[in-house]
Amino acid sequence: MNWADFKASWEADQNWADVGTWHWLDESLTEWSDKGHRPWLVVTDPGSGPSVQIVPRTTKRQSPSRGFLHPQHLHVDGLEDKRLCRLDQAGWICPRRRKGLRRELLADKQFYSCREPDQSVRKAAGCRE
Repeated sequence: MNWADFKASWEADQNWADVGTWHWLDESLTEWSDKGHRPWLVVTDPGSGPSVQIVPRTTKRQSPSRGFLHPQHLHVDGLEDKRLCRLDQAGWICPRRRKGLRRELLADKQFYSCREPDQSVRKAAGCRE
């Protein structure tokens, strides 16, 4: 087993969030708004330190300088992500609103929503793998 495979296996055992995964987080954790819950995208490698960097998604229209349009997810039938995904309407990703969050908070699978299927969206959001 090479180092990358070992690292991936070890991180999977730790249930750490992967870059490009969406998590439905209580805003008391993120302190971004008083909405209640909001989807956040993991944009940095969880193995890089004690926290991950996340960016929010909102359904309120954003100016081009604050965010970019992100369509609802249409996952393939039969995938677990289709059942768990909460991105069921168009919204805006706000990459300039990046926030650090302790990675162990994302280890709980109850917060997992889905994986971002579009590589161009991941790149535009600032995902670094």
